[in-house]
Amino acid sequence: MQIELRHRESLKPYEANSRTHSPEQVRQIAASMRAFGWTLPILADGDTIVAGHGRDMAAALIYSEGDFIRWPNGAGIPFGMVPVIPCDGWTPEQVRAYVIADNKLALNAGWDDETLRAELAALADLGFDLDLTGFSAGEIAALNGEEPLDLDEEEEGDREGTGQKFVAIDGEKVPVTDDEVDALLAAVRDYTSRNGMSFGFFSKLLNDAGANTALED
Repeated sequence: MQIELRHRESLKPYEANSRTHSPEQVRQIAASMRAFGWTLPILADGDTIVAGHGRDMAAALIYSEGDFIRWPNGAGIPFGMVPVIPCDGWTPEQVRAYVIADNKLALNAGWDDETLRAELAALADLGFDLDLTGFSAGEIAALNGEEPLDLDEEEEGDREGTGQKFVAIDGEKVPVTDDEVDALLAAVRDYTSRNGMSFGFFSKLLNDAGANTALED
């Protein structure tokens, strides 16, 4: 197998790619690249990407911020370059089919929930950033049978049917105003934009409020 380094701008996406990548997922892939290095080359037929559209988009994000990408051993990849495996020997039908199969085959796998819970718990105990696993805080909470953070709207009789919003954390509901909800969501988006992920937001919020005793314990 031959891995080539190519300028990412020399590659183009497959026009009929049916797999989508949200901005949030691209940021997750970029965060993973920064943490673990580039682990899986892009597959290309000539200059057309067959597999690795999300990795290409993440590389574009990282390079747009002026950062470098490294191999898993820490060695740097030349700026603007991406690892590519050519599949020029495939027929057009094989290329067309693999664009779909590369994504669908991974989705056909399942999880051993007990083992997954244990592994995530072990990583959490070590202080590892669980966002880098691809699981959101809400997904981890659901996996552990816990109530994820949510914004609820309930009706209170003494407010004559006016909707009252709450921040719900593990069954505890704290009433909030519309302005407080807007400010909280704006702060989350700002933190995520600056850090590439939402993990750690509430730790920062508590520290900024001077309520860091529980975190230290």
